[in-house]
Amino acid sequence: MEPLGAKQSERILIRTPYGQDAAHLAKILNSKLFETSVCTDAETLLSSMNNAGAILTTEEVLRSDEGQKLIATLKLQPSWSNIPIVAFFAGVSADDGLKKRATHPLQEFAEIVFVQRPIDSGTLISSVVAALKDRRKQYQLQTLLLQLENEIEQKEQYQAQLERSKSVAESARAQAEVASTSKSQFLANMSHEIRTPLGAIMGFLDLLKMSSNSPQDIKNYIDVIDRNSSHLLRLIDDILDLSKIEAGRMSIEEIEFSLADVIADCTSLMGYKARDKGVLFILKLMTPIPTRVISDPTRVRQILTNVVGNAIKFTEQGRVDLIIDLADDNLIIKVVDTGVGISEENRKKLFMPFAQADASTTRDFGGTGLGLVLTRHLTEAMGGSFTLEESTPGAGSTFVARIKIKSAAGTKVFTQLDPESNHGDDGSVQNPLAGLSILVVEDSPDNQTLLHIVLTKLGARVEMASDGQEGVTKALGGPYDLVLMDVQMPTMDGHQATRKLRSGGYDRSIVALTAHAMKEERERTVASGFTDFLSKPIEKDSLISVILTHAHSRS
Repeated sequence: MEPLGAKQSERILIRTPYGQDAAHLAKILNSKLFETSVCTDAETLLSSMNNAGAILTTEEVLRSDEGQKLIATLKLQPSWSNIPIVAFFAGVSADDGLKKRATHPLQEFAEIVFVQRPIDSGTLISSVVAALKDRRKQYQLQTLLLQLENEIEQKEQYQAQLERSKSVAESARAQAEVASTSKSQFLANMSHEIRTPLGAIMGFLDLLKMSSNSPQDIKNYIDVIDRNSSHLLRLIDDILDLSKIEAGRMSIEEIEFSLADVIADCTSLMGYKARDKGVLFILKLMTPIPTRVISDPTRVRQILTNVVGNAIKFTEQGRVDLIIDLADDNLIIKVVDTGVGISEENRKKLFMPFAQADASTTRDFGGTGLGLVLTRHLTEAMGGSFTLEESTPGAGSTFVARIKIKSAAGTKVFTQLDPESNHGDDGSVQNPLAGLSILVVEDSPDNQTLLHIVLTKLGARVEMASDGQEGVTKALGGPYDLVLMDVQMPTMDGHQATRKLRSGGYDRSIVALTAHAMKEERERTVASGFTDFLSKPIEKDSLISVILTHAHSRS
């Protein structure tokens, strides 16, 4: 332990009326290694009190104006500090010093001790030692108080953090339970939604195998299989879109396309569904609409199909109106129905993934509850919005979707759709691929057979290759108008085969066939040298359109 007086904070301030007395006291204390500071006036004393260990003075100084100044300064000390003061006085006995201490106004602010004159060096030393010991205790107490305050603060911070952690954990647990319940319900609904059309497809395929079927029976069975296959495909697309949204990978294209064709296709399909239910379906164009626009045709079609299809599904009688407007580069799609409507309470769950407005909704109408959620995400991704404008239980609902579009340069406008623009069964073009020679590179025997039959019936001449290597050899050796190339094959896949063909100078169209519907796969096929991209299962109309667009003899 350091000797008393060795620290700067244990410096002794000496203030006496006469300078020779102060110098004498300092000399005695310095000889015992105490650090001293002689103060020649009150200002020096008061300004030196910071971190001082003790004050050595006289009763005369304390009775003067300096005493009052000293009291005023001591009042400003921290609560833990009570600087020791040793004051010399002339008295008859030591008891007089005790009396003075008890009554002196300084005793409230300092540890004051009165020492009787005359003073010998032993008394001086012992008085100073006692004062410094008391001062050290005060500093120790300050340290302990600071430690205690820090510990209390840390404990309070820890307690606050613990409470926050508990709150976060409780909130996360509650959210997890809600999510788990919602996803469990969703999986149950999804299982039902997938198995229902799949069961119909498998069942009617079994019926087709029977030899007793009439031509009309076969047509009816095929219609059922076609309808359920389309439903199953849309369901899978919705699930893929939702997974992309949750992963933050939803992307929007900006390409030119015919808005008139998209609206016509949608109204034709939705009109058929409405008529099948006995519901009136009306299309209203409120303003002239540009025939060709720049946006994402797939997403525009998806939004139209989701919103109108949802209205028809929940409308048992009455009508569904599709009202299309254009304002400030915003395509406004309003759908008004006379369906079941939505209560105020159930509106809160309307745009929640994996949820429908009511548990009875799934039971009575089917569905996964994804359509409206996806529509909102899609419209927002396209710079717009999707809202429920109004709804009355039992009377119907009005939904409004807004998406940003740009009119293509030089495009015309239309104010109504030509009902003859969509061919029915009697208006289908016969043999649209007549005269075309097509090479199909596909490893699946079933897909080979399917594509060969379809393309042949459409008028094309078809040759098959079972892997990429065979496809490269045949493509380089034959004058094909177009190559349909499966992406995933053994020996040499479609990407490798296409890169090899392009590096060998092959300049005719190569269209990728893939079961991967993601935009990333489309970008990968472009990078490999493919001309275009078709997702499996391949729709006949899309197949015809892509072939006619890119076939060499039609270019």
